[in-house]
Amino acid sequence: MFETLTDVLKIETNQLDLIKDLLWEECLFAFQVADYGCIPNNGETHLQAHLREFGIENREDAYQKSELVKMEIQIHCDSDNLAARYAEIKINSASDNLISIIVKNGEIIDFDDNGTYLGQFEDESTFARVKRNNVLSRI
Repeated sequence: MFETLTDVLKIETNQLDLIKDLLWEECLFAFQVADYGCIPNNGETHLQAHLREFGIENREDAYQKSELVKMEIQIHCDSDNLAARYAEIKINSASDNLISIIVKNGEIIDFDDNGTYLGQFEDESTFARVKRNNVLSRI
């Protein structure tokens, strides 16, 4: 647990850009797969209507409108069997979803739903991104 905490504390401030990118990606994904009841104006897409209604134009807005909830270090028995060290940074995203920014061995690798099973990221750090792309390819 101490090593994982040290990993998180060593995250470079330049990784803030990656967090902003992930929060923007989460908004785009959420607004494409869910309907929050935002009605498009003439010529506007479903996605554009949601971005307008939530006041989000770019990754800076997605970051500013998100809220850090807490940071969790996985110390339960399932995580003890994993080869990597994991932490989850819990964020209430600008699209009003509770998500986890996944930290693996001190590197931010992706985001996923709150409560994600971290073992999914053992062999493939892009597991959640592949899953999201599969969902988007079906709509």
